[in-house]
Amino acid sequence: MKPQRTSVFSIRRKKIGLIFVREQGLDLEIWNGRSSPCWSMGVVHPERNGQISETVKVPKASRWALILPTYLCATRHIQLPASRPEEIAAMLEYEVPQLVPCQTQSWAWDFHIAGHNQDGTSQILVVLSPLSRIESAMALASAIGIEPDLVTARAALHAARLNRRKDTAGTGVSGHTHWDYDSIDFVAMDGPRLVFMRGSRTRGQNSRALHRAEAETVRSISVFREQAIDATELLIRVGGTHPEVSRLAERLGQTAPVSADRAKAPPVCDGALVKDMLRRDNAARPWRNRHAHNVCVNLLPKHRKVKNQQVRRRREYLAIGLRVCLIVLLTLLCLQIGVRRETHLLKQYRQRLAQIAPQATRLQFLQRQLNMIQAQVQGSVSMLDIIGQMYEILPQDVTIHYLSIDQNQQVVIRAQAKWLSQAFDCIDPLEQSEYLSNVRQSYAHLRELEGQILIDFELRADLQTDSHKETP
Repeated sequence: MKPQRTSVFSIRRKKIGLIFVREQGLDLEIWNGRSSPCWSMGVVHPERNGQISETVKVPKASRWALILPTYLCATRHIQLPASRPEEIAAMLEYEVPQLVPCQTQSWAWDFHIAGHNQDGTSQILVVLSPLSRIESAMALASAIGIEPDLVTARAALHAARLNRRKDTAGTGVSGHTHWDYDSIDFVAMDGPRLVFMRGSRTRGQNSRALHRAEAETVRSISVFREQAIDATELLIRVGGTHPEVSRLAERLGQTAPVSADRAKAPPVCDGALVKDMLRRDNAARPWRNRHAHNVCVNLLPKHRKVKNQQVRRRREYLAIGLRVCLIVLLTLLCLQIGVRRETHLLKQYRQRLAQIAPQATRLQFLQRQLNMIQAQVQGSVSMLDIIGQMYEILPQDVTIHYLSIDQNQQVVIRAQAKWLSQAFDCIDPLEQSEYLSNVRQSYAHLRELEGQILIDFELRADLQTDSHKETP
């Protein structure tokens, strides 16, 4: 079978960068839609190990996401009488100062809509993190030339990856534990919605670390059940990069009041994942928006969010302007092509008309002659009858050299005579003829030919076609 072709401009194939915040510094990974990162590197914090090397070269990525450990984030569950994200954000501006764990430092915060109640209120999961830790990590990333577009918790990233793989679609409430070398995260999903997350710090690979991971998972389940969420039959999927993940799944299935199994391979990261996490659409209308259940938790500082929104808005306006310009250019191009085609066709028509114009003139002349002949044939008088009678009644010295009948039944006679009196003597005989009436002379001219004087004259008369004139 031939491999299916995919567009090289597909957003799934765009490289995205993930910056994992560790105690020692940063771990950088670049994903291009495959099952493993295509590039990774660790950056040590300068306060712990001198200055950052100037030779650090990071490949380009379309977007960068800064991933905070979940244990650096605090979560709060509240209910608000609103369903639209913009309304919820406005209300939380006044609620967050009462929700922060400590008033002595600044906090970055964001929210996720965990559900909707029948009375119109919304269940909100508020995520908070110390602003100083975020600024410190972003400063370290900026030192190597990286400006993150998204700041989120590792548990939120894991929930978004599960949604991308559709592991939670239609499964009810489920729990997911992700155990790494230095932390363990617990995520609860109600279908595609993130309803709970909690993280704790763990170290080492011995039995003590396994016992601590088990205890923290059980504690996370207890805290989760205190949120008044129905989770009597909770299925826990355990995954992660720690080598003791399988043993943790076995022990949870034996000791905890839940059923546990080993999770599948972790879902891949692609460009669409970070793009969906940056998009906060109207979650109150999932039937109108396919992005309504995206896990959108962005802890980027507010001033940076505003700056990114302005940049994104300028790009959108620029894209709209480019589209409008392209449409106008295409319209002008179509008009120009149409005008050129019309001009070319008119030129061809003129050339063709110029070729057939003499023939048309000739045809018009022949048509007139044909109409004249047809009129004479249909009439009761023929040309031979008129000529024969003229030769009978006109004097012998008068010579007729032109005779015509037009469409108005006007007869024109041009003749020659030797004397001027003969030109006037022709009028009375023609008046008495059977076919002519109202005979009148148009002109008479003297002309000398070979020593003789000749009279050229023209007579006009009306043709009688209905019936012969009665002779007295």
